Amino acid sequence: MPASADRSPQQGAPGERRAHVRHSCSQPAFFQPAPQPGDDLWWQAEICDMSIGGLALITRRRFEPGTILDVQVPNEEGSGERILLARVARVVRQEDATWLIGCEFLRRIDNEDLQALLQAGSQPSAAAESTDAH
Repeated sequence: MPASADRSPQQGAPGERRAHVRHSCSQPAFFQPAPQPGDDLWWQAEICDMSIGGLALITRRRFEPGTILDVQVPNEEGSGERILLARVARVVRQEDATWLIGCEFLRRIDNEDLQALLQAGSQPSAAAESTDAH
């Protein structure tokens, strides 16, 4: 069977198998390896897409597949933050020396949560105002 016959509309490159529809976005986020008791070092990232099963981060910091991350995203109400636990599934170096880190949520979110997070991320927040100079 040809490779193209095995692809669904949600899939990206040949060989990728997406279980959930991804929604493109551009949202600031912060993350750190979990659990980190007493460690308050958070790395800055941009969420470039999100689904009910996971998200993709663009960041200057590489993490190994299998690493569990605390990912801080804007709260649904647009104020404060929410922490989501995600496992690094895929790591790809980008041409600009950043890393695309594909993560799967440890607990899948529902469609309502996804839409609320996408909407909250499109509103100005404290995370967006505290950008890190690289």
